[in-house]
Amino acid sequence: MSFSEESTEVKKINYRKSKKNVSKVITNYERKLMRVKAGRQPKITQSFKLELISTSNTSHSSTEDAAIYNLEGFREDLNFIDHVNDCLNRLDLEDRQIIWYSMFQNLPNIQVAEMVNTSYSNLLIKKRNAIELFAIALQCEVYFS
Repeated sequence: MSFSEESTEVKKINYRKSKKNVSKVITNYERKLMRVKAGRQPKITQSFKLELISTSNTSHSSTEDAAIYNLEGFREDLNFIDHVNDCLNRLDLEDRQIIWYSMFQNLPNIQVAEMVNTSYSNLLIKKRNAIELFAIALQCEVYFS
């Protein structure tokens, strides 16, 4: 095989594994979204402990734990949420709707087809293409070896 033939060869995406990875990303997205929405608030009720407070500062109060999460974990969660949103917004409108209704909302294909105003058989083709594009955008696609 010459160099020009090798460079134009397109790798084939493993749809099942890529879809599984996209599902994992969406599950992770939903969990992080819930954590961000819920926030992490310090406990404001007073609690008493019989043990002495450590002088080595190894023990953290709930206020300190909440502050640490708000500085470190919250930012990580927001970055991940923004990344997934950006990847979804890069898709064209129809692909975005198909991904949103079928993957995020878990609606049945027949209902998604009605919402997107396409036939059921066309939806299956478009859905496969949309999931592959979304996997590529998320960089979680899997190729056949």
